[in-house]
Amino acid sequence: MNHAEKSPMYKHYFEISSKLFRIYSVDTLFETFVSSLRTLFGADFCFLYLPAEKSRRLQMSFMCGTGFEELTDKEIHRKSAIFDLLHRKPNAYVTKDLLELTDNDFDLQALYQSGTELIAPVSMPENKIGLLGMSKRSGETSTYSLDDREMIFSLSQMVEIILENIHQFKKIEELSYTDSMTKLYNYRYFYKRLNEEIFRAKRFKRFLGLVIFDIDDFKVFNDSFGHQTGDHILRQLGSLLLESVRSIDIVCRYGGEEFCIIMPESGEDSCSHFVERLRVKLTKHIFENRFGDEKLSITLSAGCAIFPSNARRCDRLIYCADMALLEAKKAGRNKCCIYSELKQKSKSKHRK
Repeated sequence: MNHAEKSPMYKHYFEISSKLFRIYSVDTLFETFVSSLRTLFGADFCFLYLPAEKSRRLQMSFMCGTGFEELTDKEIHRKSAIFDLLHRKPNAYVTKDLLELTDNDFDLQALYQSGTELIAPVSMPENKIGLLGMSKRSGETSTYSLDDREMIFSLSQMVEIILENIHQFKKIEELSYTDSMTKLYNYRYFYKRLNEEIFRAKRFKRFLGLVIFDIDDFKVFNDSFGHQTGDHILRQLGSLLLESVRSIDIVCRYGGEEFCIIMPESGEDSCSHFVERLRVKLTKHIFENRFGDEKLSITLSAGCAIFPSNARRCDRLIYCADMALLEAKKAGRNKCCIYSELKQKSKSKHRK
């Protein structure tokens, strides 16, 4: 970093590194990384190739500027000479200088002919690397100086540390949003996501279903078989719920033996049909007793409310689903009640 500190741009270096270390989203990190380098060096374009999943190739993943369009669909194989060199001797290189070192590597020629003036490896966890490419600066013919290349390479090496930080942050965040017993989301996450899904449903004028249910007479299990068996049932139920919902549904443990399912794109019919299928499935399912040979079964009572038909605010939607759940309990348990049905019943009572 000695050369970089002599450069008048070293202040920008610390500004960029400080900005990158404050990011906790992978996509935002790469977007900011690419755009910041392009702005700092005044390049026509800057792009980033990243390893493709389940493939031995790198794909164009992030880019900004103009003039790189012919590279958009190009892939670089991890066995190419350029990739091998960047692995063995990581550094930021002027593209033209590399052609001879790589025996005019086909991939490198394509980058050079597209106007890519500089390339550098981008360090990533698990010994993976990406490929950064930058054009020459707008209106300039000179190549990147040694100071420039050292600065770019140093920033490229930081990416691995920042990605590790993001990974650790996500793990901590996941722990704060996860119920330790059932591995479902907890109430804190439920309330956050319900607000987000209501906002999304409002924006796109879609329905949103909310289901709240609990296990009938769960206290009996705890009193008869012990709390450890009750906990074991809750864990089994958590796994069963995850198997039963769509990928877009959000399953949460609301507290105790009470659970919630946020169902985007679901109106009254689809929501009630799903809950009825779930109710029947759970009634037939045999739960294991961790400390005995008894095969246990449970039933559930559920309440459903729909945005925006029943409520337009988060707290009100929860209240409506809760009232429907109470009605299902009053009606004898092992039932599902829709809030709109509850309202209709209330109206008919007033008419009488």
